[in-house]
Amino acid sequence: MAPDDFFVTYRYAWNLAGGNGFVFNPGERVFGLTDPGLGLLLAALHLVTRLPIPWLGTAVTGAALVGIALVLLLDGRERGRTPEALVGGTLIVGSSFLWVNQGGGVFFALLFLLIAARLRSPVRAGLLAGLAVWMRPDAALGVGLLGLLLGIEKRRLPWTYLLAAGGVASAGVLAAWSWFGSPLPNTLAAKHAMTVGMTEVGSGFRGFWPRAFRLMSRHWGPWWTLMTGVGLAGHAAMLLGGGGRGSAGPAQATGSEGGWEGASAHEGAEQGRTEPRGGGRATRLLALVSLAMALAYPLLEVPFFSWYAVPTAVGVLYGVPYLTGALGRGLAARLGRRQMVGAAAATAILAPLLLSFVPATWRWHTQYQWQRHLRTYREAALWIRDHSAPQDALAYVEIGVMSFYSERPLVDLLGLVTPGAIPYVEADDLVGAFLAHPTRFVIHHSRGRMSPLIQRRWFPRAYEAVAYFHEGDGRGLTIYQRRPGSKLPRPRPPRERR
Repeated sequence: MAPDDFFVTYRYAWNLAGGNGFVFNPGERVFGLTDPGLGLLLAALHLVTRLPIPWLGTAVTGAALVGIALVLLLDGRERGRTPEALVGGTLIVGSSFLWVNQGGGVFFALLFLLIAARLRSPVRAGLLAGLAVWMRPDAALGVGLLGLLLGIEKRRLPWTYLLAAGGVASAGVLAAWSWFGSPLPNTLAAKHAMTVGMTEVGSGFRGFWPRAFRLMSRHWGPWWTLMTGVGLAGHAAMLLGGGGRGSAGPAQATGSEGGWEGASAHEGAEQGRTEPRGGGRATRLLALVSLAMALAYPLLEVPFFSWYAVPTAVGVLYGVPYLTGALGRGLAARLGRRQMVGAAAATAILAPLLLSFVPATWRWHTQYQWQRHLRTYREAALWIRDHSAPQDALAYVEIGVMSFYSERPLVDLLGLVTPGAIPYVEADDLVGAFLAHPTRFVIHHSRGRMSPLIQRRWFPRAYEAVAYFHEGDGRGLTIYQRRPGSKLPRPRPPRERR
């Protein structure tokens, strides 16, 4: 099952498929999702198959991961790097870290960019790269990087590609502007407000990646630091190559038809190189996107979310076999093209990393049952659905699962789909955000984010606990319902933090 935030996209898709429009709350056109293209795709698939949208989110994630692996396998095969591409593809398809982030538009955004890198037609490449931006706006960085690669290869600005990509991306921006009244997702302002107002949210280089490292230790095992270092160093092998003077093999046989396919390999052969440098264009693009995203998110000072690390994690998982392959091939070349020695050396380097990665990721695949609090959210949401009217709204700070399964309007006190709450988020004034948008139901989980509201003296007079869901170890969720005829303090401007 997907993270809570991706159920926001599922909610948009569910409303669209149900005839309520591409909205989170019926009647409210708020641009509150960062992967609108995926929302549209899931709505269409749901209408055709009638399968539950969360199931479809899992299915399209699997399809995208397999697609990425196949595209990079073709890329590696043409460069004589089939073993590296096979290992890298196996790692990403099996990675528990990537599967925990299932349901996100980032997977299709990356797939579209990599396919675009292999297309011969600059128009088709541009059209597909533009669609990647529909899947996630930050894919625009990948669109620019692909344009940079094409410009370097062709030694001229790839105008046709850029115009096609810009046209498709601009069409998405205009469509969003027309429907939502905003060209950019409201989530950008909301997440910036979280960074300003919530001191516990990590951002920047000191706060962003340390949170990711804690996740890597869970999913990549005790040697995750070595694996990360090898994978990052492997980006050089993906970009620049290395590994001796062996024959290019199948790489030199490709690209003879002209066009874009295999162009860089063919040009390298014409210049007298016996082996092409680095990976193919798609592999090089992955390395660039991986490194660029690793720098972009901390520089933007957005709070860390695990799916932001997906492009970099994919790059690292491919960098590991590319570096070990380069070292093995280099050793084989020094020993007089003894390929078995090179393969044995590469395997010896790779084996300890796999002995760390495989058990850790396998344990997550066999034991992971969705996060306990998200299962509680679903139970509570179903209770609300069965004990309320369709117009009865609820207020909370984690909105995806609660909104999707309750099928009720939801006020987001962190502002992702409730823009009026953003000034209060910047001031760390959750109580003020609620008073500006009071609801019939209020959710409180022992995770503690709603405590400033629940602890107000007036709250017990206005709300009563009507249901409790126990998780064990003193953890649980309480549903509060407003007492008939009760009064609340008046709405007020955000209060400055003390």
